[in-house]
Amino acid sequence: MLRKNLTAFIILFFLLFANISYAVVVRPFIIDTDVGMDDMMALLLMLNEPSVEVKAILIDGNGNCLQAAAINNAIGLLSLVHKTQIPIAYGPAYSLAYGHSLPPYAVANSDMLSEYLPHLVNMKIPGDAAGLLINTLKAAPQPINILTIGSFTNIAQALVRDPSIKDHIAHIYTMGGAVAVPGNMFWAGGLYPNRLAEWNMAFDPLASAIVFQFNLPITIIPLDMTNHYPITQAFVDQFKNNDKPVAHYLYEEFQKHQKFYQNGLWYFWDPLAAYVAINPSAANCKVETLRVLLQPNTKSGALVRDPDGNLITVCYSLKSPALFKQDLLQHISAYS
Repeated sequence: MLRKNLTAFIILFFLLFANISYAVVVRPFIIDTDVGMDDMMALLLMLNEPSVEVKAILIDGNGNCLQAAAINNAIGLLSLVHKTQIPIAYGPAYSLAYGHSLPPYAVANSDMLSEYLPHLVNMKIPGDAAGLLINTLKAAPQPINILTIGSFTNIAQALVRDPSIKDHIAHIYTMGGAVAVPGNMFWAGGLYPNRLAEWNMAFDPLASAIVFQFNLPITIIPLDMTNHYPITQAFVDQFKNNDKPVAHYLYEEFQKHQKFYQNGLWYFWDPLAAYVAINPSAANCKVETLRVLLQPNTKSGALVRDPDGNLITVCYSLKSPALFKQDLLQHISAYS
C-alpha cells in the first residue's frame, strides 16, 4: 500500500510540475498605434499571442494615417478579429510642437485600409487617449508594458498630465528612431529637409523628448534594425491561397500596394517591434545613451548619442529572422 501511495504521489508531483513548467506567463500591454499597414500586422501578432493581454489600444491621430482614417482602420480590424471588447480611444490630430505630419497624398494609401474591413457605424470611441492610458495603468494590479508603433504624443500627454503613472509602466517598446543610419522623412515628398529623423520620432519630436526624459525602461527598434528586413513577394505569396478572412484581407491590401514592396521600399517596421516586445531576447540589442534633437528643423526628431542623454536599449538585429517570419505567419494564419 505504501509503495502504491508513493507511486501515486510521484506521478501527481510530476504532473503538477509539468503544468507549472509549461504555463504561459501572460504580460499585460497597452498598444499605441497610428494604424498603418505595418501596424495592422503588428496588431494581429499581438492580439493572437497567448503570452500577451492587450488591456487597451490608443490611436495616434497624427501619424501614418489621418485621425478619422486611423479610427476606422482600428475599429474595422478589431471587428474582423472579434476583439471589440478591448477599450480604445484616439488622441489629437496634431503634434505637441513643430506641426510635423505627412502630407495628405502620402497617407492616402493608409487612409484606405478600412475599405475591406467591417464598418461598425454605431461603435463610438472616446477622444482622450491620454486619459485611457492613465486610467488603465492606475487600475491595473501590476505595471503594464507599452508598445508604441506611432509617435509618442499620447504617452507624453499622459505623463505630463499625471507623472505618477511612470511607476505603473513596466517597459516601453517602440518602433522609432535612427541611430547610425539615415532617417526616412524623405518619404514626406520633400516636405521636410530632414535626412536624419525617422518619421515616428519626427512626427512629434517634443513628445519623444518628454518620454525619454522620464527615464523609463525603453527599448527601441530603429531603422538600423528594420532596414535589414524588407517585405518580399515571397512573404506576400504566403497569403495568396488562404481564404481565411484575416489572411485574405492582408493579401488584398498587399496587392493594392505591391509597388512599394516590389521596389524594396516596405519593411517589417511595426511587426518587428511587436515581435521584440513579445520576445525581448530574440534581438541583439545594446544600451546606448541617446538624446532627441528638437532644433533645427533639418534635424528635429533625430536621435544622437550623448553622454548626458537617456539610457535606451537599442535593437540592431534579430537572432533568427526566419523564426520571426514563421511566427508572424503562424499568428496571422491562426485567425479563423
